[in-house]
Amino acid sequence: MSDLQVSQVAGRLYDDANPTLGNVPQSDEDRSNWRRIQRSDQKHYLIHPEDLPEARRRDPALKVLDQQ
Repeated sequence: MSDLQVSQVAGRLYDDANPTLGNVPQSDEDRSNWRRIQRSDQKHYLIHPEDLPEARRRDPALKVLDQQ
């Protein structure tokens, strides 16, 4: 496994073990600027814009599903 693959797997394991559901604002208004993404494992998430660079570093195949 390459270093990149190890980093991606470690990131996914961390994300799976530490779901961010508790950190997601409850109203749509509070997350109106959040981005819809799809990871390379085809899972969909809402992510705060400030977290997007780190998510892309962990998963270079990440897709941003909404355009802002």
